Amino acid sequence: MMDAECRRHRLAARRLLILLPDN
Repeated sequence: MMDAECRRHRLAARRLLILLPDN
């Protein structure tokens, strides 16, 4: 189930990007 993990990591990265400021 590497696909699921990859997807989870991608979601986490997206969340971090959203949390970060949009300078």
